[in-house]
Amino acid sequence: HYKNYLGPSWRRLVQDRRNTDTSSEAVLPDLFIACADEACDQIDHDHCFRLDVTNNATNDRVMWRSILMDRPKDEMLCYFADVPMKANEEYVFLHSLNYLEMEPFLSLFDLYDYILRTDADAILFPGLLHLAPTNSDGWIGSGYYGEEITHHLVRYASKKFLPELGEPLRSATATPSMQSTFYVSSRKISKFVRTLIHATWTLYDRAFDKKYVCPKLTKLNITQQLLSKQFDTVRGICKWPYWMRGAASLYGTRIAVDYVLENVTVTHALDALATKENSDDQLIDQAIQVHLLNTKKVFDSHAPDINICIA
Repeated sequence: HYKNYLGPSWRRLVQDRRNTDTSSEAVLPDLFIACADEACDQIDHDHCFRLDVTNNATNDRVMWRSILMDRPKDEMLCYFADVPMKANEEYVFLHSLNYLEMEPFLSLFDLYDYILRTDADAILFPGLLHLAPTNSDGWIGSGYYGEEITHHLVRYASKKFLPELGEPLRSATATPSMQSTFYVSSRKISKFVRTLIHATWTLYDRAFDKKYVCPKLTKLNITQQLLSKQFDTVRGICKWPYWMRGAASLYGTRIAVDYVLENVTVTHALDALATKENSDDQLIDQAIQVHLLNTKKVFDSHAPDINICIA
């Protein structure tokens, strides 16, 4: 997906800036790609350079930071690193989060004001150069992640399985439905990522047990109130779109938002077109990232020479 979507859209943004007036731009972004093993061979090395990880961590950090700091003015950089898989990555989406607690990201994020986490099946749009969550803790991509009951199940699970998080910053339904793309202040990113990964793994490991947890969730008063007799203890509620183990990272994102980010906005500028909730037309300079969550399945069924143009 990087070769078809994210990579070409980044190169288009870089190319379009050449020999043009960039004075109206408010953001100077870099693209960091965390890849594993053979996936790193898919990176376009002519446009993106490797950050080598050696046994000398101190020298590595000095080298990485000097590359980023000693650059021509207004140059957008693309760099990547081979980030190994962790032992707990049985959950397929966890590697796309774990790298945020690993090198070289840990040595570099403080050079930035904000961190935007995106996916390989996304297209970057010109809004990336103009929009940022200035004077806030961050923005989260809008989109469908479940039904009304899902908000309450996320809150129930966070209190039962993650009591160490303390009290949430807002009510269970105060934040709209969201996806997992986030654009967070570097001041908050460490705690946000730590909470997100911890919550995702804890939920994945403990909150979907079909014998003990799911029947209890089905019998909750809020479940019975919102869904009436739609579920019995045999069928249960542990399935999409209500409470599905495979969506643990979505629920983990919401927990991190509600326990870490005080001033946060759920916006259509991120994860645009990903789900019905954020499929409205919008100006391209008001879209930061279009997430081809479902659309890519249509593209992938066509001939591989299909072109996607940002215009």
